[in-house]
Amino acid sequence: MIAAVIGGVIAVAAIAALVITVGIQSRGSSDDELVAPTTTFSSTPDPDTGQSRPSQTDVSAIRTAMQAFVDAVNSRDVTRIQAAVCSSVRPQVTKPLDITGNVVLEDLSQVTITGDTAESKVSTHVELGNQRSTTKQNEENFARENGVWFVCPGSEPDIGT
Repeated sequence: MIAAVIGGVIAVAAIAALVITVGIQSRGSSDDELVAPTTTFSSTPDPDTGQSRPSQTDVSAIRTAMQAFVDAVNSRDVTRIQAAVCSSVRPQVTKPLDITGNVVLEDLSQVTITGDTAESKVSTHVELGNQRSTTKQNEENFARENGVWFVCPGSEPDIGT
C-alpha cells in the first residue's frame, strides 16, 4: 500500500513535469484543424466589483478542456494529447507521459478570463486500482482558439509585446 501511495505521488510529480515540458512555448503556428463544438461566450459584470466575471458557459467550456486534457494524458496517446493543448505548445508534445495509474480531475476553481486567455486553479490526484495519491493543486492556463478553449501549459496572457 505504501508503494502504491509513493507511486501515486511520483505520478503526480510526473504530471507536473508534463505540464512544464509541454509548457515550453513555440513561436510557430500550427495548421492543424481540430473539430470541436461551437460555443457562444459571454461574461457578466460582478455586482460587487463591476469587473467582468466568467460566464457559466466559459467556465464549463474551460472545465471540459481540462477534462479532455486529463483524458488524453490517461490515454497515453500523443495525438490526443496534442489535440487537447493549445496550438503554441502542441509541437512540444512528442511522447506520452510515463505514469502509473490515471489522473483524476477533482476540481477547477477561481477561473479568471482575460480576452482569449484564462487561468484557473486545478485540483487532481492519481488513482491506481483502489489506491489514490493526495490531491495536488496547480495553476493552469487556457487559450481560446477559434472559439474553443484548450489547456495551454506555460502560456501567459499577451500584453501587446
